Amino acid sequence: MGSGRSIVVNPEKGRKSESDQSDSDQRDKAEPEEGIDEDETWSNRPADAAEAEEGDDEEEVEEEPAPVERKTVNTAKDILTEEVLPRAKRAGPRMRPHLTGSIAIEVSGKGERYLFDWRAEEPQIQTLTAAPQVRGSEGGDAAQVDCLIRISETHLFQVRSGDLNPQIAMLGDKIKVDGKVGLAMYFFNLVGPRVPTH
Repeated sequence: MGSGRSIVVNPEKGRKSESDQSDSDQRDKAEPEEGIDEDETWSNRPADAAEAEEGDDEEEVEEEPAPVERKTVNTAKDILTEEVLPRAKRAGPRMRPHLTGSIAIEVSGKGERYLFDWRAEEPQIQTLTAAPQVRGSEGGDAAQVDCLIRISETHLFQVRSGDLNPQIAMLGDKIKVDGKVGLAMYFFNLVGPRVPTH
């Protein structure tokens, strides 16, 4: 180190011989060797890779996706027809085994009744005119369903926004379920807020 000798490396030609400190000082002051740029940045990557990366930077600039226009959801019917049904169709193979059956949703205080039915190939939602009954219960000519959910529109919106946990709401009688409770739980997975997956 104290000998005043240094090693000069040229990446194109490999290693050069050792020289005196005075020789290297003269080279620093002289014009650069052919093929070497004074402003060149040194790296361990081959020149081809650096050039390829520079080209990639220009291609990586992506336009921001346009925001998806969503329909305004103002009623329980909007939640069921505009959100739950499309979600069920998208989730098809994952959710169908858990939701094969018929679920009646009775919106208390509004007198509205809907039937979520996934016994066929595609899920469907229909409006019911008469009060449904759970299969196996005694009664008249009412529609037979596997599960009956009674919920207020306010609580349905709270489940949709994530402000109300449906399991806790069932324990606290904010949501009443007759029949197969498991169907209700999986149904509320379609109602609740979407969890982002990365």
